Order: sequence, then C-alpha cells, then structure tokens
Amino acid sequence: MERLAYLCEHVKTYHSENGFYGGFVVLNTGGVSLEGSTAGQATEHPLKDREVPIVTFWRNLESHEKSHKSEGFNKLFKELTELAESTYEVVYKMLWQGKAYTPELAKKAREAKEQLQAKE
Repeated sequence: MERLAYLCEHVKTYHSENGFYGGFVVLNTGGVSLEGSTAGQATEHPLKDREVPIVTFWRNLESHEKSHKSEGFNKLFKELTELAESTYEVVYKMLWQGKAYTPELAKKAREAKEQLQAKE
C-alpha cells in the first residue's frame, strides 16, 4: 500500500499539468454479485485480496505514455511491480460518467420520466 501511495502521489504531483485528470485504486474484496454476474454462481472471486486495479483518467494515451517515461515514475513503478504477480494496462474510451442525484433531483427525474411514460 505504501509503494502504491508513493506512485499515486507522484503522478498527481508531476503529471496533473501534463494530461492527468484523476483516478482511483481499489482492492478486490472477493465478493461477487450474484444479481450482476453472468459467469456462474461463484460466491467468492478467485483474486480476492490479490487484485488491485489502478484506474486513471488522462487527456489522451500519449499523455499517459509520456508519464511512464519519466525517471521518477519508472523508479516507483518498478518498486511497485516487484510485488505483483502480473501487470497489464488496458486502455478504454470514456462513454459515460456520472454521480448520483441529490434526493431532490432524483425526485424530479422520476417525475419527469413518469410524465414521459404516461404520454407514450
């Protein structure tokens, strides 16, 4: 966790002006949603406490790749990956993002949706 914290702090400090927007790090707790899973009825994920996805948001792939070439990042990343079974980075394109409505906005959204559905 300490190595991860140093790496995240480095990216935030040295790459915020070079295309880094933000990110988050999560630990696989092993829980599996039976309501949201289509891969069977597993009750615990096999990578419990061993998978740590690091999700970062960048202006573009070039900015991200440039961050990996910096000396400070390389040192911290190498120290972190010494603890890893494997590493890989997947590049995604943002299609949607959002946050929850406030209670007041949620009520208005439901009312508006119900009005539209009533017209159909």
